[in-house]
Amino acid sequence: MARFSGYEDLAVETCQFVVADLPLQLQILSDLATAGDLEKLACQVHGIKGMAANICAEALRAEAWVLEQAANAGDLKQVRDRFPALATECERLAAAITAWRSPSNLPPNASGPPAPSADRRRP
Repeated sequence: MARFSGYEDLAVETCQFVVADLPLQLQILSDLATAGDLEKLACQVHGIKGMAANICAEALRAEAWVLEQAANAGDLKQVRDRFPALATECERLAAAITAWRSPSNLPPNASGPPAPSADRRRP
């Protein structure tokens, strides 16, 4: 969270968005892999890679990079083979963020994380 340099509200909102958005992003990637649309898949996973980099989620960023490279190379088999590793990293990140924001980790008198201000999911 050092990247947010004292802006905890921004960190919380960003992480909440990530947790809410990752399942949708994984479904989109799965659908694109099933359809064999590697060009769109490369664009979609590039967004996940950027999101992961923005919150310093290095393991997810690395897996997204591998998938993006495979898609750009036209290697559908590698995309399908590596997809489970990306999904696992998404699940690990979501679990870590959820644990970080659990009531037992909040300071006394905190009401919990604020609700996201807007739904910014990509189609």
